[in-house]
Amino acid sequence: MNRKEALLLLYKIIKKRFLYWPNIYLRFLCEANIYDTALEFVRKKLLQNPALDFLCWGGVISYLKKDFGEALNFFEKAISLEELPEIRYFIGQTYLDLLEFDKAEENYMLLLGDPILNIKAVYGLALCKFNKSQYNEAFELLDGILHKAEGKDYVRIQNKKGLCLMEMGLLEEAKKCFLDCLEKIPDDYNAKLNLALVLTKTGEYEKAVDLYKSSLMCFPHDLTAINNLALCLAASGKYDEALGYCERGLSIDPINGDLLINKGYCLYKKKNYKKAIECFKEAEKFVKDDIEVKNNIALCLLAVKKYKEALELLDEVLQKRKSDDILINKAFCLMKMGLYGDAAECCKELETEMEDKAEIYTLLGICFEKMGENEKAVEYYNKALIA
Repeated sequence: MNRKEALLLLYKIIKKRFLYWPNIYLRFLCEANIYDTALEFVRKKLLQNPALDFLCWGGVISYLKKDFGEALNFFEKAISLEELPEIRYFIGQTYLDLLEFDKAEENYMLLLGDPILNIKAVYGLALCKFNKSQYNEAFELLDGILHKAEGKDYVRIQNKKGLCLMEMGLLEEAKKCFLDCLEKIPDDYNAKLNLALVLTKTGEYEKAVDLYKSSLMCFPHDLTAINNLALCLAASGKYDEALGYCERGLSIDPINGDLLINKGYCLYKKKNYKKAIECFKEAEKFVKDDIEVKNNIALCLLAVKKYKEALELLDEVLQKRKSDDILINKAFCLMKMGLYGDAAECCKELETEMEDKAEIYTLLGICFEKMGENEKAVEYYNKALIA
């Protein structure tokens, strides 16, 4: 809930007393972002008179200051004086921001019969479901209110529908939602970023790059857009340009783990393994226990022929999480060390896990050939041909 939405709801509560001078003064302070002075004024007034208006002002000001616990205290006191749908909605929103989704849902449910706040309440319920990874339920709620919404509300609901579809793996349907949003409001920033994200997932990197660059014209310091743009450029093989965006992002936030990982990947692809390792190790300080970072370091160590160090790191990673990619890297490392029997055992473990077995059969064939077991080698080479 942004400042405009919060203040408009508050003005509905105090509409009969809108021209009362304290309300005029508080409105001026809040619209000028002078929240501390406004809250101090509210506290003084509450000492004189614990009126509903001042409790609601206290809740809204605390909410805008992102002091959600204090906001909840004010709103709970206000609702005890008078049960108003706007206050109930404020309570639901505050619980949502506190990540207490079940309590937020309880308050939104009480507003489903309200003719004015129904759409907002259902949207709030959908956000709770989404944050609880209940994407089907969230989608159904959003789909049920879309036809009632207009303008920015329509775009907000359609955007969230698209995100639900994306989480459900329905990427083409998600794309349609975001395109619909941009038809309604061509410059909607969230829709642009969401469309770029789904295009990234479908491998349409050039289109995603154009959208990210367009978005950064409006918000040049958006680190998420910068990082995702760098990812798309790297996926397109444009490592130098991707590195430029990584550096741009790191000049804003030098300890951004995602950007450091992305930079390390680009350096790895440019075969600058030493700097890539330094970058990944720097990222480890800020992205704790990240399996992919350790795997990337192991790949760099493999590239510089430090096989023993790479193997130790891969074993450490595999103790935390089994992964086909990491097992393949381990098998490759063992082969480079001449440990073909161990590599074959590693590949056999993968044989039952992977659907595309051609690569595994080829590696097994190489292992058995190196061990002098030619019949088994031929058997696996033949399997690789028909896999």
